[in-house]
Order: sequence, then structure tokens, then C-alpha cells
Amino acid sequence: LVSAEQITGELLKNSPEDAPWVFDCDGTLISGDVASHTAWGLVRFGVANPTELPSYWPGLKKTPFTYLDFRELRDHIAQKRGQNGVYEWESLLQAGCDAKTVFDVASQALDWGLEQGSLHFTDVLSPLAAARKETNWIVSGSPQACVTAVGSKLGISAQKTIGTLLETVDGIFAPKILPPGVIWEKLKRLALEENGIYHPWLVAGDSIGDWHMMAMATHWVWCVVWDEHRHRGEEFRRIVQENVLGS
Repeated sequence: LVSAEQITGELLKNSPEDAPWVFDCDGTLISGDVASHTAWGLVRFGVANPTELPSYWPGLKKTPFTYLDFRELRDHIAQKRGQNGVYEWESLLQAGCDAKTVFDVASQALDWGLEQGSLHFTDVLSPLAAARKETNWIVSGSPQACVTAVGSKLGISAQKTIGTLLETVDGIFAPKILPPGVIWEKLKRLALEENGIYHPWLVAGDSIGDWHMMAMATHWVWCVVWDEHRHRGEEFRRIVQENVLGS
């Protein structure tokens, strides 16, 4: 058997120094969800967009407002708006804040998550991303400020992070997601192309949402395969089996 360390060693040795590598964020660089942790932080700090919070929800009054409290609220929102709708809701909670505030909250929420074990950096891919921080990109459906916070922890500049964007008015986030919407599936590829990345040497991802940008890779695709609860994980596993490994 070939170890993960042997594979990453070969990747670092064989890749041209200036070749772009692309990583998904949630489930690939971190186990957990940075957007959810940031949304929790916004509520906990009392700076979340109040129009997106159900005033009847009793857990909002808890002190401290824990991540488990937030997950209960998130599940409630998901029941009302659907799974895609809850991703938009987490983004819209940022309305009324500026980018620095959201970045600071995301960074603090990441630290909380790491401390309590509700998220962690992945053992193999996050060090690999940090090892090539000058040429690596992170592309995610999570809000831009959240992706930037993860990139910052790995030494990857904000200019090489791509996430979902909110409209800004006088430097303040408005409650409107900018076109083309949540950066997911085909939009990940489009976002990379708009940033001049057409032929990344390596692409790493963990879900059906990464498949289109994986098809851009010239040399390596790294598939992180979870279970069905990770963005249609069983469907992703089936696609990898049929299209890559053979049925």
C-alpha cells in the first residue's frame, strides 16, 4: 500500500512550482462547516441580521448560545427553507455587517470549533494546501469572508479564495446574494475561469458540488469521500466509482 505521505511527497516533487492547485473548503480542508460556525458566531455576538432570526425561537435567549443551540435553530430553518435555502440563510445572517467584522467572527468561530472539536483541519490535505500557499486556490460555496478566514489559517491570501458574495452598500453587506449565486457545481468552474484559472494541476474536493472543477485538472484529482450526509456523498461515491475506478 502507498501511504498518504508518499502520495503528497510525489505531488510536491512533481508539480511545477507555479502550477495552480485548487481545493474545496468544507469537507476537504476542514471537517465541519465554516459557514455554520460563522453564522453561530454572528448570533452569539449579537450581530446577526435580525430579520433572518425567528423571534419565537426560545433558544436565541440562551446564554451562552452554544453550537448545539445553533444546530437546532439551523435544522428548524432547513425544515422551512430546504437544504439549499439554509445555505442562503447562513449567508444572509451577515447582512448589516462589514467584511472585516464577518472575517473576525469567522476566525473566532473557527477557533471555537477547533477547541470544542466541532471542526478540525483535515490531516492530509490542509498541510498540503499550506505547503504550496503561494499558488493554491480555495473555492467554496461558503460565504467569501468565511473562506478567507480558512485560507488565512493556512497562509493562503484572500486574493486566492473564492466564495459566495453578498451585495455591499457603502461597505456594509446587504441581504442579497450577488449573481451568479451560491458558488456550487458548475459555478465553481466558472468562478475559477473568471480568475484566469483554466487548467489547474491538481483539484481536491469532497462532494458532487466539486465535480465540474475536478474535470478541469490536468494531472491530479483528489476525491475525499464521505457518507450520504456530506452533500450527497453516496452519489459522489457512485460517480467516482463509475467514471474513475470503473464499475
